[in-house]
Amino acid sequence: MSVLAPPEAVEAALEERETTAETPAQESAAVVDPPADQAEAADDAGDEATGVEEEVTEVAEPPVDPRRVAALEPFLGKLQQLLAEHRDLESPSQLRIGDNSLHITRWERETCLLVLEEGGAGQQGWVLRVADAIAVQARCLVVLDRLRLASDAGVTAPTEIRQEIVLTEAIGKAVGRELQKVVDRMVVSGEMAPAKRLSGLRNRLKSVTDSLRDVLDPEEKALAEEMAEAFLAVPSDAILPEPKKRRRRRRARTEEFGSQAVIHSAPIGRERTKVRLYTAILLSLAAAWSVLVLWPMLQKPQIERLDLGDFRSVSEVSEILVRPPSLFVTLDAGQWDRLGPAQRSFAITAASRVAESKGYTGVVFTTSDGRRVAQWLARTGVTIFPPGQTDS
Repeated sequence: MSVLAPPEAVEAALEERETTAETPAQESAAVVDPPADQAEAADDAGDEATGVEEEVTEVAEPPVDPRRVAALEPFLGKLQQLLAEHRDLESPSQLRIGDNSLHITRWERETCLLVLEEGGAGQQGWVLRVADAIAVQARCLVVLDRLRLASDAGVTAPTEIRQEIVLTEAIGKAVGRELQKVVDRMVVSGEMAPAKRLSGLRNRLKSVTDSLRDVLDPEEKALAEEMAEAFLAVPSDAILPEPKKRRRRRRARTEEFGSQAVIHSAPIGRERTKVRLYTAILLSLAAAWSVLVLWPMLQKPQIERLDLGDFRSVSEVSEILVRPPSLFVTLDAGQWDRLGPAQRSFAITAASRVAESKGYTGVVFTTSDGRRVAQWLARTGVTIFPPGQTDS
């Protein structure tokens, strides 16, 4: 298992990533009426061939904020070195970062190495965001480890650490939003396999950045949101395609009577009227059934399956037992006893947020030696029991 150490100071001046333009070729199609029979030649004499031309605009890769580049560059370099050591593994990678571990799937590892070994800054599109998302997770865990050390020492986190938390939270928000836009575009285009992989990566990124957000005050959260908007650089291949406008032309055979044209159309028979009436009745019944039966079912919250890997940001968690909508979490007794009140509250809150994000409504926390030490309920929040006391 590899160890990812916190980065050293980074030089202030970093070149912005080069932007390249993707110029899709213009396409044009000519729609020409097929030749008509001699009997219809006179009727179709006025029809003309129409041409439809698609408008294509050049889409350039957006520039990335230099502050974002400077914050992630050391982690990208270290990731390239560590992931290269895992290149031939068939299984996912686990990188040790302080007291936490960073889970990287095989597909993410291969994509990240492709980006980093090709030069990183010269790449385009969503593949760059895979490397950025992994680097942001590594940076989050390093900052959390520094915050934990300050808490263990019983001192308030220095201003430098809090600034690092705000910066990391802002970059995580920006990268997460970029990934979501890519996923949306892939779903529209029918690329479900990569969309599912990127969605899983985004969810893990959000889980880690949420742990940082919990320690920020309202002013710092607002600053992080403002910085995230500045850092946002939506990749060019995340832009949804414009819907194509089509013109339909209706033809009708006509007969000339003097200066007037008479259009012949078949009368709507009684049987066709009945069919339309029955179809309308069936559609109305189906709509009513959907509102009365399906809608209440869809409104119920969906509970996602949890595993121990979802709690990797809370090192005290050693076991979980899933009983939807409740969750039973076992904490390592030795680690729990060494935590102070603030650290216990931080750990319980972080674990509860993971459960809440998956749709659970209650969590019971017990230590590995059988003590019930805390609980979380959706309607009342976190409760930590004093030593020797549990809820009745």
